[in-house]
Amino acid sequence: MPISSPSTPRHYVVVVHGIGEQKLNETIPPIVQRFAEVRQKKQNKYDIILPATQSSQSVRSEAEQHGWAEYRGIPIADKGEKPDEKFDGTHATETAGENFRFVELYWQDILQRHQELFASETEVWAKAMLNRLNDENITPPEWLPSWAVPMLESIVNTAVPLKQMLVLKYAPMVKTIFNGYLGDVHLYGDYARTRGEAVRHFHLELDKIIFNDFLDWRKRELDAARLNGGLFCPVPYQKPDITIVAHSLGGIMSFDALVYAFIKEEIRMASAESIRFFSSLPFPGYTTPLPGEEDIHEIKQQKIKSFVHEVEAWLNEEHTEKVQCSIQQYWEHFLDGFRDQNLMIQSTPETPPLFHGLTPAGIPPLLWRTQVKNFITLGAPIDKYLVMWHKNYLHLDLMIERYDKLRPSESQYDFPEPSNTIRHYNFCDEQDPVGHHLDLTRNKTRIYKKLFDITDPEGRDVVYRRYAVPGVAHLMYFKDKELFKNILGEIIDRKPGKEEDAEKFRNVKKANIQAIVWAYFRIPFLASLMTGIIIAFGINASFSGDTVKMILSFLIALFLWIIPAFLTYYKEKTSYHGVHQSRLTLFMMNIVNPGIFTRLIVAAVEWRRILLNQSEGESDNTNKNIHLAFQKKGDKLIWWPFAWRWSWRMVVTALLLYITTGMICCTDSFQNVVWLGMTGGLLCYVISMMIVLVQYISLKRKYAGNN
Repeated sequence: MPISSPSTPRHYVVVVHGIGEQKLNETIPPIVQRFAEVRQKKQNKYDIILPATQSSQSVRSEAEQHGWAEYRGIPIADKGEKPDEKFDGTHATETAGENFRFVELYWQDILQRHQELFASETEVWAKAMLNRLNDENITPPEWLPSWAVPMLESIVNTAVPLKQMLVLKYAPMVKTIFNGYLGDVHLYGDYARTRGEAVRHFHLELDKIIFNDFLDWRKRELDAARLNGGLFCPVPYQKPDITIVAHSLGGIMSFDALVYAFIKEEIRMASAESIRFFSSLPFPGYTTPLPGEEDIHEIKQQKIKSFVHEVEAWLNEEHTEKVQCSIQQYWEHFLDGFRDQNLMIQSTPETPPLFHGLTPAGIPPLLWRTQVKNFITLGAPIDKYLVMWHKNYLHLDLMIERYDKLRPSESQYDFPEPSNTIRHYNFCDEQDPVGHHLDLTRNKTRIYKKLFDITDPEGRDVVYRRYAVPGVAHLMYFKDKELFKNILGEIIDRKPGKEEDAEKFRNVKKANIQAIVWAYFRIPFLASLMTGIIIAFGINASFSGDTVKMILSFLIALFLWIIPAFLTYYKEKTSYHGVHQSRLTLFMMNIVNPGIFTRLIVAAVEWRRILLNQSEGESDNTNKNIHLAFQKKGDKLIWWPFAWRWSWRMVVTALLLYITTGMICCTDSFQNVVWLGMTGGLLCYVISMMIVLVQYISLKRKYAGNN
């Protein structure tokens, strides 16, 4: 069977991970499987790809870890029917180049390397950020959306005490969550070199894709000539299409990298100490070679030399009568379609090329810049970074009057016009605390409109209701087949969907109800149940005559809801401001602090409001497909179910307490233990419901101007 010439266009799907402790190629398997399910028209889900499966193809060597993997059965073109090849997790051979090529852009090593040296504790950076937002000299009040300060206050009031409680017994988990996850958030915003190195890494890896794709194109041409009889003159190389799928923190990093790719080259070449530009440019660390970079250049040189040797060996064989192109003609046309990059040089047009490497200033040549067709962000905090670290984004030309007055006459905002604009699609779920609309980015910066396609905003910037569990929603995107069905159909295949299907996709009724239940009922229910069990232990210990266990149980149950604030009093009294205040006043203000259960219940209600406020957005655009409305007055989803859900949950709580205490309390006073423990749990449930109502009413007043 004759081998075909290189197919066009090839299509690379570049996946960029977010915060976490990922291993190489750990993020990409579910995306490969969702693409396969859509193309194979499969009803159930695939679960066959492992990080090692992806790495078997993509990791070429220890120095080359960011190659592509191409699986059979995931064709680029959708012909409306199942493809001829079945998806089975094996790489494509006969149809190589006709299937999507998947690349994971791994950058966790940069975050981990900087985390050890430069990251601050959660309580330190969160409080510093809160002080910056509340200082009008640092953050213009008109730039702050209504959710910004409450969001950080909630982190300080809930996450920090939770960390302090868990650190003694669960130190590794605390380090992973608070340093590894939340630490990445602050590190990327506060340590500029993390951003600069990450953006350079992004640019270099996409350049490597284009270089290897070009070489793969020429190798396939040569193989086709060998198998089909004769060496043809090289046809002009055609670059592939690129779709970037970025999750979480990877979304803002990819956004920064795309913007930075289109700024003037003299900025990219400048050092971070340059006084010619505003403080947000150039990115520190961008011009500094990354670890192992020289090895990559050496590998590329070796690849070119090896290919040149292969071509000359073929032309020197005895069957030269089949060759339809002379050696001089071959090298003369070898770089057609690739000449403008200056990545390879020829001493004369008829001689083999030599690998040149980077630009003279040592910065990436950006071979890929005009090939990014789609930029898809999932749960990305782009707007959040523009709010909390807005001084990092002055180069976006923020629409703030204060900065308009300070703009220099010769500005770095003079971005060259790109030959094509990138289609940016932003998706997140209402219950995702990280993702957000692009209100500020799209409407209050002047540069975004120059680099990204802003047509059809109602289909490009979507916050939907699909996932039920608050927080966990941030991890659900890669499991959502319907989401990727829309990504492939409407974004990559460019096939418009039906309006009724869009509404069905964006608003899943059960997901909305479950979100309310989690915020207003389940968290108080679980807190009360645990308290009731602890009280039952204490009662059982009292009947058994174990006074120590009884006292400890009752104290633990109490401290979960309120804790003495003597340490807070001492801290306030010895502080700079507390020295001058009355001891009695400070003592009365710090008799007790809320315990972790109280804080969790308060935070659950407030985050429900924060998430609703974020999903509604700050834009004037009221299209229902973009902005989800607040719960309206008299909405039956809240007030009527509140009464009956409260009632039946009290019954369930009583039964669970009865069963649980019956299993752990085996004394002559069993009935007394059960009923007293159950009463304690129900009392805590009533208290938690009162906390919910008080918090709900206070937040309704707090956000009254935003309803």
